[in-house]
Amino acid sequence: MRIYHAGFSVKDLDAAIAWFQDMLGMEVLRRAERQCGADDSVAGIPYAKTRSAHLRFPGGDVSIELIEYVSPRGTPVVNSANNPGAGHVGLEVDNVDEWYEKLKARGVKFKNIPRGFSPSGRKAVYFEGPQGLMLEFAQPPAKKA
Repeated sequence: MRIYHAGFSVKDLDAAIAWFQDMLGMEVLRRAERQCGADDSVAGIPYAKTRSAHLRFPGGDVSIELIEYVSPRGTPVVNSANNPGAGHVGLEVDNVDEWYEKLKARGVKFKNIPRGFSPSGRKAVYFEGPQGLMLEFAQPPAKKA
């Protein structure tokens, strides 16, 4: 077994795609539109009409799925890290501080400054993606000589 993708519901699919492409350099793998019947919705929402896209980093093998429920529309959630059921996607980067400065300069809201959080030297920071999505940059520990 392996992780195939992580998924997020979004209010505006096109705006979310543009954010992931512009801010993080992701590419669209595929897009789809679907009108479900009474009992064929994978998510269990009868008669859902959806627009979706899978994005990934160039050369990557795990995707992020963005789904817009055209109908029925959902209710935005408060995606705070301490709320049960809240989620985030961690993105491994070579230099957390560089990404922090780059995206902060472009108006991205971070939850804190990058912090070391383990004796190994791993460093991380949470930030807000489009439409309330929670993301994390994580820098692996420096390799020992």
